[in-house]
Amino acid sequence: MSEKEAVLLLNPHMDSQNYAANRAIHLKVQKDEELMLKELRTPKVHPVDPMATSLLIVDDNLYHKISNSTEKYTRPYVKYLYKIPAWDGPTPNDSSAEAVVTRDLIQWNKAANKANHQYSSILGSRADSYLSTKQGAAMLSFIGIFIALIFSLSSASFLFFKLHTELNTDKQMYNALSKIGLSTKEMSASATKQISVLFYIPIIIATIQTLVVIRPILKQINITNVTVPVLTTSAVFLVVQTIYFLIARSRYIHSLKKIMV
Repeated sequence: MSEKEAVLLLNPHMDSQNYAANRAIHLKVQKDEELMLKELRTPKVHPVDPMATSLLIVDDNLYHKISNSTEKYTRPYVKYLYKIPAWDGPTPNDSSAEAVVTRDLIQWNKAANKANHQYSSILGSRADSYLSTKQGAAMLSFIGIFIALIFSLSSASFLFFKLHTELNTDKQMYNALSKIGLSTKEMSASATKQISVLFYIPIIIATIQTLVVIRPILKQINITNVTVPVLTTSAVFLVVQTIYFLIARSRYIHSLKKIMV
């Protein structure tokens, strides 16, 4: 690759600009120098960061020119990347040897930076990243479950209140219908359908909206496995809602049976 050529690693999730091979681009950081895009690639995993913008690979001579620039925003930083093989066996826990060594190295790095007043050097490791992500996910799961229970109880309370406020009107209606031949079995079936619409239609609509709306948002942060978690969550809500439904239906029909002729 010559000094006037470059290779572009695209990140389609973060960069919305349109690029094409064998087209010229301009580098503003180097006196608007023109480069020819020799090749475009879209790697499965971004080599720097999943949230980073597209990466331009240039010739060493051009890189050194940019490195020697006196303008602040053109000064590059060095980042060392290591290819780490997959874990053999179970993932580490807080007391594992890898986690202990990781914490010691990170604390050493922080202490060295503080002593030298140099904070541009940051040491990271997969064990620390994994355990931090796991802890964060556990905390978010706890908060999410707690909020979900609150909203679930709130929705059930609203539905119970709605049925209670409409009970007197329904009593008059079913009493009149019973006088012209409506049986208790038919009343029970009609009331069951009425209550099931109130309890289950919102869950169905919420599931569809979540699949449609959340999918493109999570795709921006490289989370593509959305369908299974959403359906699993909806199934849990469905089970809980069914318990509320059975309780509401039992009390509602019990109250209506008292006014049947």
